[in-house]
Amino acid sequence: MQATAAPAPAGGAPVTPAGTATMGPAPDAAAGDIVTVIAEPLLLRVGPSRESGALGAAKVGEQFTVISREGDWLQVCCLSGRPVWLAGAFVQITKSTPTAP
Repeated sequence: MQATAAPAPAGGAPVTPAGTATMGPAPDAAAGDIVTVIAEPLLLRVGPSRESGALGAAKVGEQFTVISREGDWLQVCCLSGRPVWLAGAFVQITKSTPTAP
């Protein structure tokens, strides 16, 4: 997991108090993008669903690199060296990968 000490960038989505978040649409994140957690606790799961087991939780400001996307779920790198899934509604894109012309 790539944790950062910096808070989520200014002008981002509002932080939702723990336990009150509802899932909305994921940002248009693509493989290689860096996303920053904007609500906590954000469960890191073994698969792309709320029914998948949780492996841990991320805090506001933590950053991850997107590996892939499935619907509103993002597979990111990594928790203890293992790829995990998170609900894309609770992150914002911090750095996008350049697109080919």
